[in-house]
Amino acid sequence: MQVLKYRLAGLLFLSVGLGLGWAGLWRPLEAAYAGAARVDWDYHAIALAPLTTVFGLYLALTGDRDPYRDVEKGTLTSLGKVLLTVMALSTFATFIAFKMTLVSLGYD
Repeated sequence: MQVLKYRLAGLLFLSVGLGLGWAGLWRPLEAAYAGAARVDWDYHAIALAPLTTVFGLYLALTGDRDPYRDVEKGTLTSLGKVLLTVMALSTFATFIAFKMTLVSLGYD
């Protein structure tokens, strides 16, 4: 039963990440490609979309089989550190790619 809770939480995180990606990344890019005079975008959506998507995928795929934190010590496990690094790198790469795309389309 505990595995099911983790997997459902993973699906929730994944759906939030995809929703933020659609609203915060995809829609501004569509407006930019359509030639809008101004494109509004939010730093929070760009930061949270890849972060929640990666974490959601992790939880949905592993459940509670591979813990990312040590509850007794209150620290991250080795897997948790790798997961945190992947989330940080994906967030950074998403921001750079998004910003470079906007600049290449003539937006500042």
